[in-house]
Amino acid sequence: MQMRLYFYVEESMKWSEIREPCEDCRYHHVKYESKLFGSLYIEWKGWKDSPSYDCIVYVGDEVIMVNENTLDSCKFEVWKTLNNLVTEEMANLTKGGN
Repeated sequence: MQMRLYFYVEESMKWSEIREPCEDCRYHHVKYESKLFGSLYIEWKGWKDSPSYDCIVYVGDEVIMVNENTLDSCKFEVWKTLNNLVTEEMANLTKGGN
């Protein structure tokens, strides 16, 4: 289990190309398929001059919202958020926690 989590942390996130609104997502978006967290979307209102870029990460009962001013900064903050979650879980496993 720890080895799998370690490889996840090291994996670079390969987001999709920018996509138009569709059935899966009502706004312009990019998508990332995560082995641990499922489908993640960064969404924004493409018709606005200064849209916010938003991503919601569901972890069990917890909801984590990432909101940034640029797509690249949102991608980085999502990566940091997932990295922190996995690092915390690894620490819990090492300590013998749940």
